[in-house]
Amino acid sequence: MQQFLRWWWWLLLWALSCCVFSTDGAANITRVIIVDQSGQGNFTTLQSAIDSLPDGNSQWIQIYIKQGTYRRNNLASWQNTFKSGSERHLQAVAALVGGDRNSFHDCAFIGYQDTLCDYRGRHHFDKCWIEGAIDFIFGFGQSVYSRCVLNSVDGGWLTAHAKTSADSPGGFVFKYCTIRATKMTYLGRAWNQHSTVLFHKTWMPSTIRPEGWDAWHVIPNQYQMTYVEDGNIGAGSNTSGRVSWLKSLPPEQLQGFLSSIEFLGPDRWFDKQP
Repeated sequence: MQQFLRWWWWLLLWALSCCVFSTDGAANITRVIIVDQSGQGNFTTLQSAIDSLPDGNSQWIQIYIKQGTYRRNNLASWQNTFKSGSERHLQAVAALVGGDRNSFHDCAFIGYQDTLCDYRGRHHFDKCWIEGAIDFIFGFGQSVYSRCVLNSVDGGWLTAHAKTSADSPGGFVFKYCTIRATKMTYLGRAWNQHSTVLFHKTWMPSTIRPEGWDAWHVIPNQYQMTYVEDGNIGAGSNTSGRVSWLKSLPPEQLQGFLSSIEFLGPDRWFDKQP
């Protein structure tokens, strides 16, 4: 997966329709940039919109991409949909998020393997569609996914989190999401030995594997990982057959994950979004 972490993927941070990007906790959107191929917006290409952003930006700026097909390298965007390529079973990143304090609303990320690289930083994904089969949400990020659809199109793993130490920040928290899976699928596998993933009040289909999780190459250190399931529903949410290292957290520690404000940092940027 690391082969995809090339410098130019950082440009994808700004190329999402209906999404907000910021380096500050400002209360209002200070600028809306419209990309429209017909010439009715501020720019006709994604690249020109990206180039217009000032260095060291400290304000909330929204890029709105009108309907159309926008291509850069192996990226195709239709409305607010980001695809890794047109070939099935392609291992390619549709988007890499490597900044800090980014929000994505009503976006779609479509691929097969390694669809969404939540590489690093704190992020919020709300009402997004994320599709793939193998490790299609992966990285070192510290992110909350709320009301999202995770659509597995083949047997594989939904997540592969890469936290490297107990003291480092990071983790994926899925709240009020819906999982769709056509074949037997794992909730995740460990990229590193402190991999951290939590599912809360998420609907899980019968195609979730009974064991739920895969330690991958972390064995025999799987007990250092933090995999948590809390209050989920659906036929696949039964934890009686789960791996022995699935964790049950005390209420105070669990709340630290479930409170988006607390989990995403003491600067309270999450509740200051416009």
